[in-house]
Formats: sequence, C-alpha cells, structure tokens
Amino acid sequence: MAEPVAVLRYEVSGILDKDKVNVKPATDGAHMLQIVSKDATKVTFYYDDENEKRQPSIVHQTTDKERKVESIGNGFSVSLPRDGKFSIEPQLQLKDGRRIDHISAYKPKATKKRTRAGCQTNVSDSGSSTSTVDDKDHDYQRSEGVGSSEDFSSSDDDVEDCLQEVGMPLLKRRRVSRDGGGGGTVDDEVYSFASSRYLPSQKELRSEIINRINELHVLKEKLMFSLPSTEDTSDADSAAKTVGLLGRLNLVLEESYETYRHKSASADNMKKVVQSMEEVRITSLAAIEMPQTTGGVVLLFIPKTEGDDSAFRREAIREADFIHDLTGAQVLTGNASELVSKVSDLVGIKWVHIIAHGGANVYGKHLGLWLADDQGNTERLDAVGFLHAILNNINNGDKSVLDVVSINACLSADLVDYVTASMGIKNAWGWTTLCEASCARLFGHMFYSNYVRRGMSPDKAFDAAKHFVEMQTRVIGVDKSTQMAISDRKYAWGDPTVNPKEGNAWVAGIPLFLSKGWDTTRKYLPSCSKTWSSNIHTDE
Repeated sequence: MAEPVAVLRYEVSGILDKDKVNVKPATDGAHMLQIVSKDATKVTFYYDDENEKRQPSIVHQTTDKERKVESIGNGFSVSLPRDGKFSIEPQLQLKDGRRIDHISAYKPKATKKRTRAGCQTNVSDSGSSTSTVDDKDHDYQRSEGVGSSEDFSSSDDDVEDCLQEVGMPLLKRRRVSRDGGGGGTVDDEVYSFASSRYLPSQKELRSEIINRINELHVLKEKLMFSLPSTEDTSDADSAAKTVGLLGRLNLVLEESYETYRHKSASADNMKKVVQSMEEVRITSLAAIEMPQTTGGVVLLFIPKTEGDDSAFRREAIREADFIHDLTGAQVLTGNASELVSKVSDLVGIKWVHIIAHGGANVYGKHLGLWLADDQGNTERLDAVGFLHAILNNINNGDKSVLDVVSINACLSADLVDYVTASMGIKNAWGWTTLCEASCARLFGHMFYSNYVRRGMSPDKAFDAAKHFVEMQTRVIGVDKSTQMAISDRKYAWGDPTVNPKEGNAWVAGIPLFLSKGWDTTRKYLPSCSKTWSSNIHTDE
C-alpha cells in the first residue's frame, strides 16, 4: 500500500452545519469522511507538507468512475454528487493520525414538521397581537454521568418553528462578526441577516453577494501582501496557512460569482453563499490582524456517549474550532498518556483551555473531568492527577510561564481553586454550577477574543466576556400589526438546578474566576451565596 498523503485539514463548501461533516471509524482501523447534504459539494484538502504534491485517486465504488481531482496550490479539491461512496487511494492522513480511505455522501433524512403546540398568541393593552413562544429547558450538557437522571436537553428549533408559524420566517443560524470595540469577533447564534431579523428578498441577497465579493477581494489582496518572499523560509508554517486560506477564499469567490451570474439561483442557495462568504471573511480578518504563532493549547474531550447531534458535541467542536482559527492554537485529543506526551514537546505556552464534561460520575466513579480519547473511549482518571501531569510537563515543567488555565466544564470550581491555590497557576476560570452548552461555548469564544486578540489581562477578559454574554438576546415573538420582532435576553446567571429559566432567559450557570493565592477577590456573577461551596478557599 502506498504511503498516505498527509493533509493539514479539509473543507466542504456549501455545508454550513459542521455537524453534517464528520470523520468516523470504518474498517481495518481506517476512517471515512461522512458528508450529509441536500446538494452536491466540493471537498478541499490542504497538504500538511509543503513538499507534498501527490493527488489521490477518488473513485465511485459503484460505477468505478474516477472523479476529477483539481490542484489548488497548497492542496487539491474534488466535486462530489450528493449521494455515493468514493474510495481514496492512497489514503489521506490527518494531523491527528487518523487515515481516511473513503468518502460517504448522502442526503439528510426527511423530518416531520412539529405542531404549533409551543406557540400562543397574546393581545397587548394597545390591542395589537403579539406571538410568543413557550420554551422547554435548554441544554446543560457539560456535566453528565452515564445513566444520569438529569436531562436538560432541548433545542432552539422550537423557537424557529413557532416564529415561522406566526409569520416570521427566519434564516438558518450563521456565524457573524461583532465588533467588540477592539476588533474582536465572536461566533454567535443569531436569527438575522446583516442587521435585519426579516427574510431578505432575492434582490437584497444579490446585492449582499456583490458587496461581499468586493470585500473579499480587498481581503485577498491583504493576504497576498502578507505572504513572505519565496527566499524567506523562517516562517514556512505561517506561509502555508496563508496559502491554504487563499485557496479557500478563491473557492468561495468562485462559488459566489457562479451564484450571482445565475438569475435563477434560489434564495436558499444565495443564503448559503452569503454565509460561506461571512465565514471566510472572519477567518481572513483573523489571519491578517493576528500573528500566526500562538502561546496556547486546547484540550478537547468528547465521550462516545455523545451522539452525532448532541448539543455538547456540537458546541464543543465549534468552540475548539473558533479558538483555533482565532489564535492558531493546537487542538489536542487523545488518551491521557498521549496528551501528556504531546504537551511535553510544547514550550512558551501561556494558556491551556480544557473543553470537557465536568463534575462527572463515570460508571460509578466520581472523576471531576470526563476524559475521553479521540475515539470517545472513557478513561477513569482523577482530574487532579491529570492536571498535575499536564501542567508539570508543559513548558518543561515551568509553571511560572502559564498565565491562564481555563476549565470550560460544569462544576469545575474545585479544580479552578486547586490549580490557583495549590499548583501556583496565576489565573484560572471555570463554573461553580452546571453550565448551558451554547453559553459555555460563547463564553470561551469571548474570553480568548479579549485575552489573546485584544491583549486584555485575564481578569478583564473574563469580565468583558461575562458582559458580552449578558447582552445576548433571542426572538421570543413578533408584533403582527407592525411585523416588529420582540427579543429578550437569552441568558441569565444562576444555578440551573434551582431554576432553569428566569423569565424568557435560560439560566446558564455561574462562571468563576480566581487568581493565585487565597486572598483573591472572587469574580462570579451574580452573588451566589445559596449555591456557593463553603469549602472553596478555606483551610479545610
């Protein structure tokens, strides 16, 4: 068998929901790239080795017809229909060691429309009718044990379906850029197009596409200008990433031109193009405005018990991807011994971000963190021992280099206290309670946007992230007389086990920030005396 082709990453154009593209185990230790899409797609792979030029053969397993593979500079791409299985020879090896030997593409299963049971119409004092939405409890999935009796799962789809029923059609969720005052971006769930909450017309969409095309051309020129000369080999990794991003940007521009030229293009297709353009715009801005080197690392743990469509899996992957795109930090997965080995090679690391289930009881054993390897298999190891192994091996064991350890997991207050009070870590944050999945993801996004990109101190980055979350809103109804959307705050701070909702807001948990030493001012919101553990920062 030929040596596999090493690829840094892959992209699937036209797929907006990352949950619809997954690498899954196949036979003989290999993996398959699974794509769920209603339309044909284009898959792009970027080489991990700048000297790699081989292009694999991609063949339809039923018809034996070979697909055309196109070179894109620092990689290759192939167009695929929406159905079929395609073998790959030689195999493709991802950066984490997984090998892909085939691609499986198929259409999503049809789903039944929900009823309007969750919608009701109220009449205000002025006589105008207002449609409102009754919501179920939201997702608190960063603290689950196997066989746990607690189930906080639900979906924003209830809101979308109800609003569509009362006459307010919504766009699919997309990634948007919000100006945080210093150029910071956040990947947030919004029901909007540009600044409007209404479904745009095809004319508006076409105008939006041409505006984005012009903007992407400016970004393309800036990216090309930022490339080092061919004689300069001091930053080859940075140059390779920029070349890869240019390839992706060119693909999106090509897709945008094609959609704009076709007068018969549907509104759905145009919306997908606009969303793809927005995503590549955010990534391009980050590449232009931020250095490609990083001083951090992300550790990601997703147990196999999380299904492909679970809220925790979806939000955890989005969080890791965003922080990687923003900072260039490596996202590490694997079993505990592999992770310790990987971090022992890292120096100059200023921050460590952990994404996991916390406070977990795993098969009858309380562990503090639910550790799982890259295949989702569970390791029943104590969290304190694991943190010692990681933090004592990174930076050649010099913990004074570390500025922040963040544990984005439910019920992680004891661990935050331990690393600051007992291990001498300068700053750490986590959660004193359960934490809602999408809020935890958003909090992690904004903390590292503030800390890495804007250069805030850890405590100020924490407070800024908190205030940003407090300003998030969601549509709860529409005034039919004026077609005016009505929004309330999306999240409230508190203990969701006491009360999962506060008005129309989901109670998202209580974040905690601590600094080295026991005389630290506790930065949690709001005052949480009823749920605070009295054992935190005591001599007991």
